[in-house]
Amino acid sequence: VQLVDMAKLEVRVSRAMSHVKRCCAPPGRRWEVLAGTWCASWLLAGPVAALTAENLLYLEAWRAVDRAYVDAPKLGSSWRQERDRTLKQARMATRDDTYAAIRSSLATLGDPFTRVVEPKRYEAMQRASRQSTVAGVGVQLAAQKQGEAVVVKTNRGGPAERAGMAPGDAVLAVDGRDVSDMPLADVGDLLRGEPGSETVLLVRSGSKEKTLKLVRAVVDLQPVEEMACPGNTLAYVHIGAFQNDPSARDAIRKVIKDGAQGLVVDLRGNTGGSFPAGVELARDLLGAGEIVRVADAQGVRDILDADFPHPLVVPGSVPITLLVDKGTASAAEVFAAALHDNDRASIVGDSTYGKARVQTIVELSDGGAVLVSTAKYLTPAGEDIQGVGIVPDKALPMDLPEEPQEFCKAVEGLPASELFVRQNVPHFPEDLLL
Repeated sequence: VQLVDMAKLEVRVSRAMSHVKRCCAPPGRRWEVLAGTWCASWLLAGPVAALTAENLLYLEAWRAVDRAYVDAPKLGSSWRQERDRTLKQARMATRDDTYAAIRSSLATLGDPFTRVVEPKRYEAMQRASRQSTVAGVGVQLAAQKQGEAVVVKTNRGGPAERAGMAPGDAVLAVDGRDVSDMPLADVGDLLRGEPGSETVLLVRSGSKEKTLKLVRAVVDLQPVEEMACPGNTLAYVHIGAFQNDPSARDAIRKVIKDGAQGLVVDLRGNTGGSFPAGVELARDLLGAGEIVRVADAQGVRDILDADFPHPLVVPGSVPITLLVDKGTASAAEVFAAALHDNDRASIVGDSTYGKARVQTIVELSDGGAVLVSTAKYLTPAGEDIQGVGIVPDKALPMDLPEEPQEFCKAVEGLPASELFVRQNVPHFPEDLLL
């Protein structure tokens, strides 16, 4: 047991004591006595071994992960070893150095969703989360296995669409900065900015690379659009993101009230949004049944379900199909899995993105933040779709537009069986033309 000389310690790190207590001390023990721990030996290593402000900031971020990371049991002692190695070897003379050290340590987790954001970027994230519009280039991205950020959707009328960018294009660099191995969220941060500001992208389209100069603009996220197709046979609702308002439920209720005999909910390009909103809409469509399981490092801690009898927005006699693609993620995947595993909906399209982790934001003392994966979603069937996604029942029968009027035109004359795979409603006609 190594006792800390408090008189000397107060002189050396008096302004850092509260930080050391939070970042280094084992919970439930007096921090003055650190039994054989690295923190005590490091603090007492010599007259020049005092913790600097940059060391303390690094330890804040390290401790945020150590306390709550969802896969902490799998890390064993490696995360503590990473802390020791970084504090002994990494340069932390400036704030940029410190954030680079934090990013380097977080990269060892192999979790692209646990990340650190600097104060200015965190402030921008907070502003964006309060808005239904965002200033950027108007693209939605997905990460490929080779690490590239690939466009899965361009927003109608946005700068990217006007410049000719299309789904499948890979973003290689932003303003001269290589983003090929950068976490997807960081690439998104680089693309956002003030309206009217310029950004230069290096993009690969097919086998050709091209440089595009784009002017950022406020992009309407178009969270919900709906239409009852002519003849009232089919209702189409596109949900671009789940939001904490009744817009999606109201849109579905409206088209069903018009007498539709089948409902298509388009989740393509829906990267999630509000998790509670996605769960609540699943309740509205299920009426009863398990929606999602939430597990942390200790196992399943909560099961969210639709308490019977929850009022139904869509009658049980109306079949539902969900359209998904590789841009469908997070809360949208929770919603899709809930309806699919309860035999309430067919899933048509491409495999989804596979984001089944819950992030908790831990703010840092300098105004930055660490986003830590603290829990994971499991589908009602008990599956962890992280990195795997949801496999659809079938592929799309054709390229279908997302604009409601164009969608209705495209499916005119299409046999219902092309979209409604799980026709669990016996009286729904197999040969009905939409």
